Amino acid sequence: MKKTAKDFLSRKHIFLVTSNKLDRTSWKKAFNELGVHPEMIHSYENYRDASKALEEIKPKVLLVATELKDKRPDELLELYRSMNLNRAEDLCYLVSDEEDPIGNNLCLDYQLDGLIQKPYTANDLNQKIKNALDTKAAFTGFEKAKYKAYENLALKNFEKVEAFLRVCEQKGSVDAPDVRIIEGLMKLEKGETSEGVATLLEVGEGNSLDYLLKKRLFENLVELKRFSEAFEQAQILIEKYYLSTDYLQSFIKTSILSENYDAILDFSRTANPDDLKERGVANFLAAGLVLSSNQLFSKDREKAIEANVSAIRFSFNKNNIIEQALGNLCDLKEFELVGELIEEMEEQEELENVVSVPRYRASALSGESPDKIFKNGVDLTSKGVRDFYVYEILLESAVKLGRKKEYLTELAEDAGKYHPGKQGYFNSLIRGSR
Repeated sequence: MKKTAKDFLSRKHIFLVTSNKLDRTSWKKAFNELGVHPEMIHSYENYRDASKALEEIKPKVLLVATELKDKRPDELLELYRSMNLNRAEDLCYLVSDEEDPIGNNLCLDYQLDGLIQKPYTANDLNQKIKNALDTKAAFTGFEKAKYKAYENLALKNFEKVEAFLRVCEQKGSVDAPDVRIIEGLMKLEKGETSEGVATLLEVGEGNSLDYLLKKRLFENLVELKRFSEAFEQAQILIEKYYLSTDYLQSFIKTSILSENYDAILDFSRTANPDDLKERGVANFLAAGLVLSSNQLFSKDREKAIEANVSAIRFSFNKNNIIEQALGNLCDLKEFELVGELIEEMEEQEELENVVSVPRYRASALSGESPDKIFKNGVDLTSKGVRDFYVYEILLESAVKLGRKKEYLTELAEDAGKYHPGKQGYFNSLIRGSR
C-alpha cells in the first residue's frame, strides 16, 4: 500500500516559527488539512523560544521565517539538523518575504527541503508541503537505507555504514554517486584523508549532495596542501552555489598559493563589506586584496588600482592594511587618488598616523614646493616616523634647498640607521651637494 503525506506526518511534532500571526494561521491550516492533530503543532514567535522547546519536544517538521527582528535562524537550524540526522524522516522549509539569497544559502548548508517565497496562496503552500511529504513517504528501501547510512556516518557508527556498502556491492549499486559519497566520507571520518578525497573526486555531477561534497573536498584539499585543486572546488562553489564566509580565509590562501589573484578581486566585486564585517572576516579579504595587488599589476594596472581601493573599503580601519594599500597606490603613482581617499578619512582621527606617510608621498610628488616638502618631512621624523620614503623625499628636498653638507650627511646617516640596507642609496642622494 502506497504511503502518503498523512502517513509521514503521523505522530510527528511540528514547529512553526514566525512573528506573523497570519502566517502562523495559514501554516497551521495547511497541516490540519493534512490530518495533523492540533496538539502536535507548536508555534513560536522567536528563534530563542523555539530553540529551547526544540531540545525538549524534538520535532521532525519545521517551518521557519528566514528573518525575525533582524536576526537569522542559523542557531535554530544548526540545533534542528543536529537532532535530525536522517533526512528521510524530517521536513524543513524556510519561508521568506522576498527573494532571499541568504535563505537559499541556509537551505544548502543545513540540507533543508527548500525556500518558500512570498507571495504565495494557501493552495501553493499546501501543495508544496504535500508534494515534499508524498515524495518522502514514497521513498524506496534503497533511499531510506541511504539516508540511514548518512545518519550512521554522522554518529560514527562505521560498522553499520560498512554493512550498507556491502549490501550495495551485492546489489550492484556500489558505484551510484550517493553510495560513493558515503564511502568517501567514511574514509575521511576515519582519518584516511587522501583516500577519502580520491574517492570523492571520482563522484560525478548530478548527485543529491553536490554542494556539501564540494565543501568537504575544499576543506580536505586545503588540509592536504593541494591548493590548486582546492581552488577549483572553491570556484565551483562560487559559480554554482555560494562560498560560505567560514571558508573566505582559506579561499584567499588557495587563490594566492595557486596564483589565481584575479579570483580575489572578482570575489570582492560582489561581496558586501558590512556582511563580511558582521561575520568578522572583512579584513581577510582586505589583506588578500593588498597581497594580490602587486601580482595583478604585472598583468593589469587598473586591476591593481581597484584591488587596493577595495582593500581600504573592506579594511574597516585595520591600520596596517590601509597603510599598505595607500602605499601601493603611491607606488603606482596614483597620487590624486591617494589624496581623495585620504580626504574621505579626514574625520577619522585614529587614522592620522596611518595616512601621514602616504599623504606626504602624494603631496611631494604632486608639485608641492621643496620648502614645504622639507618642513613636512622634518615634522614627521621629529614625531618618530622612520619610513624609507619619508627619508628619501626629505633628503631630496634638502638637497634642492641647498642645505649644508654636514646636515645632509647627518640626515643620510640617520636614515641609514633605520634602513641599513639602503645606506649607500641615501649617500648617493646627497653626493655632489656642497
